[in-house]
Amino acid sequence: MHRNVVQASYGIPGILSYCIVFYAMYGVRRLLSRSFVVIYSIMSISNIITWLNAWLFLKLRHESFFMFYYEWLSKIPLLINAHAFLVSHLYYVQNIDLMLLSLDRYAVIVSMSKNTNVINLSY
Repeated sequence: MHRNVVQASYGIPGILSYCIVFYAMYGVRRLLSRSFVVIYSIMSISNIITWLNAWLFLKLRHESFFMFYYEWLSKIPLLINAHAFLVSHLYYVQNIDLMLLSLDRYAVIVSMSKNTNVINLSY
């Protein structure tokens, strides 16, 4: 129980902070490069999905108030397989997102330092 309280105490504010960042990015989207906004949005959404999926499938398993979900889930093996698939593969999605964001920022730095426009990524 205590572990889930701790995980909810950082997970829920984290998701809410993503909503604030989305709102802020919407306000200044014309100042940011389009590639950055797209990659950051995909990365944020995949982080939210990763946390929600892991919390539902792995963390709440030992909570008595949530047993109805696991009883229902045991009747639908496709959902169990989907949860298990997402737990393992969303880790790779997060790494790919971070790599794309790093490459995007690197391309902007290179294009600004050489005063060129590499793949139209500069501000």
